[in-house]
Order: sequence, then structure tokens, then C-alpha cells
Amino acid sequence: MIPFQPVCYLVMWGAALRLWIEPGTIEFDVVPGLPHNSFYDMWVGMGVVFPVLALLSWRMVTSHTGRARYLGMWLRLSADIGMFTVLTAYHAAMAFLSAAPQFAEGRLYSRYLTAAVMVQILAWIIRDIYTLILVEGHARRIYRDA
Repeated sequence: MIPFQPVCYLVMWGAALRLWIEPGTIEFDVVPGLPHNSFYDMWVGMGVVFPVLALLSWRMVTSHTGRARYLGMWLRLSADIGMFTVLTAYHAAMAFLSAAPQFAEGRLYSRYLTAAVMVQILAWIIRDIYTLILVEGHARRIYRDA
């Protein structure tokens, strides 16, 4: 079985790289009042950086030292929240664009797929928070008993 999280982030990283190399593929500038350059650049930058942080966190979580694992758990939570933010921004922009009749049907399918991936990433965020709560509780018990 292939884990979904690395595959999902690899595909989103590849999409962000393509948008970085070929800017303007997704036209956020058609949304009135949205500052195109700053929003688009920040959005693509987050899409490039956060999957790399997720890869680094995976390496840290599978490390042999407890400190690296602990920091990797926090980094994984940060990467998951970052990717959720990237998808939320995309979903919101596409929802806003879909209000216009010329965009309504062309982006409908991608919005539903994006929403499905957002639900999965939200589950990963909950998993990360739960894991950190368990680790912190265990560390408190060890500290208290020592």
C-alpha cells in the first residue's frame, strides 16, 4: 500500500513548481480587488515550500533521536497547516470565480476534488495535534516521575 500523504504532497508540489515556472496559469487577477502579484506569488511560494517541509518532517520523524522526532512532529503539523492554507486559498478563489457564468462549470470538478483533499489534510492536522498531545502528556509524566 502506498501512503497517500507523500503522493498528495508530491503532486501538489509539482503543480506549484509548474505555476512558478509558468506564472499566470491560474488567473487570480480576474478577481476584482485582489492584489494579483502579492497574493499569487505568496500562494505559489507556499505551495513550493510546504511540501518540502513535509518531506523534511518525515525524515525527522523517522529519525533515531527523540528530539529530532519531536521537532519533526511540530514541523509536520506546520507543513499540514500550510498546505491546508494553500488549498483553502485556491478553493476560495475558484469559488469566487465560479460565480461568473463563464467559469462556473469549468472549475466545478476541481473544486470538489480540492474539498476532498482539504478534508484529508484536516484529518492529518487532527492526527498531528493528537500525536503532540500524547507526546507532551508522556513527557510531563516522565518529568514528574523523575
